[in-house]
Amino acid sequence: MGTDEARFTELYRQLYRRVWAYAARRAPDQIAQEATDEAFLIAWKKLDQLPTDPLPWLLVATRHALSEHRRREDKQLTLIEWAASGSLLSPPTAPGADDAALERLSVLAALQTLSEQDRETLMLTVWDGLSYRQSAEAVRCSTTAFAVRHHRARRRLSAALAIQDSSGTPSIQMERDAT
Repeated sequence: MGTDEARFTELYRQLYRRVWAYAARRAPDQIAQEATDEAFLIAWKKLDQLPTDPLPWLLVATRHALSEHRRREDKQLTLIEWAASGSLLSPPTAPGADDAALERLSVLAALQTLSEQDRETLMLTVWDGLSYRQSAEAVRCSTTAFAVRHHRARRRLSAALAIQDSSGTPSIQMERDAT
């Protein structure tokens, strides 16, 4: 095995699960796997151009692959709607859940009230476990700007959770983290 193959194999071994987890939060399993595979294929093709810390780069590539998939899906849905004379397929309803799942749904509902930038900011640090520096690279801003975005996003999420809590919807207490 050549040095490029060994380097890529190690990169894949170390980061595939994290990149897939990032994609899996945003898409169903099969689509997440396809987007992750696409990101690693691009990484293989551009192996000599990857940054020292390739995780943020891989997350950006995965996000682009997911966006491209959504664009194709939207086009297909439009065609289906047109062919079916405007009748839409209704999404499946969620089954009942235990307390942990309800809590997660509460947080996800609160996240949905935030802007896309706020959601991405929180997910990169809390769910993907990236540092502010890595997250800043992924969203292409300075570390300081990202820290400010993160602080504001956390404040907005806390407010959204408080609104849900006052309306009787289950919520969680946000932990403070020092990244």
